[in-house]
Amino acid sequence: MSDYTAFVTDIESMADPDRAKALDELNALWCETEGRFLDFIHCAMPLGGSPHPLTCRGARLIVKPFPENLDRGTPTERTDEAEEHIGTCDICKKWDEAGRPHSFDMTWNADRDAFCSCIRIALHHREDWPKSYAVALRHTEYCKACREWQDHITASSSCEATRALLRKNDRRLAYFVLPQPNSATDGHVAACTSCQEWCATSVTCEEAHESVRGVVGGNESDWKVYRHDTLAPRERYHLMRCPDCRNWVEENIERGIASAPVFDAMEGKTANEESHRWASDLQHSIRGLMTGLLSASGQDEPSWAREIAVDDRGKDTPISEVGFSIRTTNCLTKAGYSSIGELLGKCDEELRSIRNLGRKCVLEIRHYLRAYGLQDGGNEV
Repeated sequence: MSDYTAFVTDIESMADPDRAKALDELNALWCETEGRFLDFIHCAMPLGGSPHPLTCRGARLIVKPFPENLDRGTPTERTDEAEEHIGTCDICKKWDEAGRPHSFDMTWNADRDAFCSCIRIALHHREDWPKSYAVALRHTEYCKACREWQDHITASSSCEATRALLRKNDRRLAYFVLPQPNSATDGHVAACTSCQEWCATSVTCEEAHESVRGVVGGNESDWKVYRHDTLAPRERYHLMRCPDCRNWVEENIERGIASAPVFDAMEGKTANEESHRWASDLQHSIRGLMTGLLSASGQDEPSWAREIAVDDRGKDTPISEVGFSIRTTNCLTKAGYSSIGELLGKCDEELRSIRNLGRKCVLEIRHYLRAYGLQDGGNEV
């Protein structure tokens, strides 16, 4: 089977025997190529130097990525180049004329990740998809990532087992666009009020403070693109429910990219929301760094840097969706501010005249506007 379009788009609604057959075929393809695969990042535009040559498979993945629930993220900087390749390559022309079907090439990391996502869907369904579940279990025998996924599913089926897993660490890595490896455990906690209460009370304030310092320190000391340090559920729920710890974080932890996961966790954001926020912040920081370096050397900002999306953090972004602290959000809202654009051009004195908006709140606003290039004519907040 070379066309897996129906399998990829309708995996949930397929008959179990058909789904199992497709999984079995892809499983065999995985085994044949084990240890021989390329990273999809080769298709991305590098920060400097010449880009890697665009292969047929790379071009197809750029113009026809896997669905969002399977895809780990597709570079978009070379879309025009990919379309040109498909228009001039005889093999890719035939693929285009056939309707650009979804296929798999397990020599590519992107394809392997997409297939593992299908396996994990089958693992979750268990009794619902008995034939597909059997194939998925065979896959876990040699795929470490999917085996750990299955272990978490099994272990998180009871409160006692879930809590045993949660005791093992006070922080963890979160991944952007990749499935979170602890999602089964976290899902149990999110649905179990008893475990939520246990999480909040099973650590002391001092332990929570130490975990926060560890997360911020880890993110400051290591350059992480697709992953970052974040709090584990026990510390996360403790911060959400402990007023003293929330005040301690506000008073002792400076807001920034390194500490964003802590503030997001404290405000109840999910791991996926937090990961997308991290990636967005990182993109804008890279753009600011590159623009500054190029400006200092008299060069123009490259087109790829200008294309980093700022729409989601533009002037029309509602104050409530920016991600400010609760205090800053409430003060601005009560003062009549509804969007971020209304803050442009405001000086320190004007903002401090807002009731209950202190120095740290003003610094928080300034940091946000700088990070997303939203100063008005060079004026600082």
